[in-house]
Amino acid sequence: MGRLELPAFDTRPEQDGAFRVPSARLQHVHRGIRDAWDRLGSRAVPLSIVLCMHALCAAVLLTSSIHTKNTPPTAPIQARMILESRPVQPVLPPPAVTLPEQTIDVQPPSPILVEHTPVPSKAISVPVIVPNNVPSAAPLAASPAPVTLPRFDADYLSNPTPAYPAVSRRLREEGTVVLRVLVRKNGEAAQVFIGQSSGFARLDRSARDTVTHWRFVPARDADGPVDEWVLVPIEFSLRR
Repeated sequence: MGRLELPAFDTRPEQDGAFRVPSARLQHVHRGIRDAWDRLGSRAVPLSIVLCMHALCAAVLLTSSIHTKNTPPTAPIQARMILESRPVQPVLPPPAVTLPEQTIDVQPPSPILVEHTPVPSKAISVPVIVPNNVPSAAPLAASPAPVTLPRFDADYLSNPTPAYPAVSRRLREEGTVVLRVLVRKNGEAAQVFIGQSSGFARLDRSARDTVTHWRFVPARDADGPVDEWVLVPIEFSLRR
């Protein structure tokens, strides 16, 4: 008999990542079959033995292939480091140190009494010159005698009343005129001025023209009649 040739098996990985038959196991089976064949030599081997050997090899190979397919690939172990994050505590400022208030009693300085020594003032004597002949004081002048003012209301004077202008009557003009009159010693009106107007020129003019011709009782003092000013009021009224 010649050398036994065994069929070759595919040892490449399948699409799912598993090998059909491990390479070491195939080599071991091949080696056992060859050794058995070599020991038989040229002796006649029944055909049934050869078939049994082939069946045995096929069963071994089939079992290995099935076991390899059913064994899931071992997934690689991945290790991850999980760092535990702890919350960062905020940095608190140091507590404020409150110093106790210090109260300092400040007393005002006590007043210092200073004794003042009075300095005696020096008396200065001034010589007084007294004249030999001193005239006696002149006698005080006697106070003047009171002056009586001029009068214009005496009955015997018969002074006329100022005429009421016709236009002023029609216009209902009324008022009081105050005249300032200088009376001479003989009782005549030397000067007549309007001291206060009635508010109407016609009334003022009528009063002045009339009083200019009046007669007065002259003013008198201790020595006799004197010239003097007097105020003469003249009233114009339509109600009388």
